[in-house]
Amino acid sequence: MAGTSNAKQPKSDLNMDDKADLAEELNDYPDSSSIKIKSKKRDCYISFRKLPLILSNFPQDVAEKFLELGEEYNFPPEEEVIRKDDIGRDFYIICEGSVTVWREGIKLATLTKGDVFGELVIFRDHYRIASVKTESPTTLLKFNRHVMMDFFSRQEQRIFSIYTVNVLEVMRRKLVLTNRRVCELELKLRNR
Repeated sequence: MAGTSNAKQPKSDLNMDDKADLAEELNDYPDSSSIKIKSKKRDCYISFRKLPLILSNFPQDVAEKFLELGEEYNFPPEEEVIRKDDIGRDFYIICEGSVTVWREGIKLATLTKGDVFGELVIFRDHYRIASVKTESPTTLLKFNRHVMMDFFSRQEQRIFSIYTVNVLEVMRRKLVLTNRRVCELELKLRNR
């Protein structure tokens, strides 16, 4: 009967391959430009196979100038980068390695090269909602809010508009993954 809600929900069909496909799908976007900038700290380049999503649809020269604003930091494994409840004034792009996002002792996500965290600081300083620590040796570019605002004030208005849309897209993708995780956990609880 269509209105009956007592039927047991089917178990999640999501296996590890499906999760990898979902992550790949969420990181798939049309910008295929590769980019590299000279490291300020090492005799090498920081490169991305394609522009990080946060810079998607930026003209190549503007993306390069933006990336050059970042301060390069190298972290060993298990190093805390940001702490929950600290005031955030910076956002980060992962250049190499990976980080994990934690809240209340629960691992919420793993982020890798090209991913960002702390991206909402562009709108205002705010309290961090989670902690982030490195999972492996990791290179990050750190962007200060005030430096970014100065950068955008010297660009055409459309560049900041593109950046704002990109921040929203990053948040949308994170929300999709979070919703998927909540549904998986709900199904596990129902099937106990």
